[in-house]
Amino acid sequence: RGNLFVSEFVSLGSPNFGIASHIRRIAPDGTITRFAGYGSLPTGNTVDDEAKPALDVFVNGISALAADSTGNLYLVQAPLPNSRAGLRIRRIDTNGIVNTLAGGPAFSFSPDGPPLSTAVTPGSIAADGRGNVAFTDILAIPNCTSAIGGSVVREVTAQSTLTTLAGATPKPAPDGTPARDAWLLQPTAVAFNRAGDLFVAEKS
Repeated sequence: RGNLFVSEFVSLGSPNFGIASHIRRIAPDGTITRFAGYGSLPTGNTVDDEAKPALDVFVNGISALAADSTGNLYLVQAPLPNSRAGLRIRRIDTNGIVNTLAGGPAFSFSPDGPPLSTAVTPGSIAADGRGNVAFTDILAIPNCTSAIGGSVVREVTAQSTLTTLAGATPKPAPDGTPARDAWLLQPTAVAFNRAGDLFVAEKS
């Protein structure tokens, strides 16, 4: 407890021109150590990185981190260079093992359902300590023509189900509207409090 996690980018250079990432942990005493990732692209541009120790996993282009109260760390990971896969939400558990919670297929609209077969485009992420992970998803509304985008807030539940929490209906929504029916204006960040309430920041 009291650890601070930081992601950093490492340029892979030619011929792949990708961005690898390390996750570093800063302990309460100020000591910094590598917590996940290494800086060389796997041979053949493919990798079997499920259920592996975090220090042995290639983590490409981390764009968001979130920790829960039980010690799990969650991250948004970009696909490998030259890959047609999409973004993934992954968890490093308290034993240091990495697993994918959602994402992987190429970028596209995906309905609610099993998260591992669903494409997601997460921005900000938050974890509530009960195994639920909320995130902003910029491609979750199909055929959206609004100039301000079609972002929603979705959640991968502890039961491994992807569900939409807020922003599913593209129409104005005053306070008191059910969250799922509330039109969100480019939500930029999400956060849980200790009671499990979810807060969403949006542009205006």
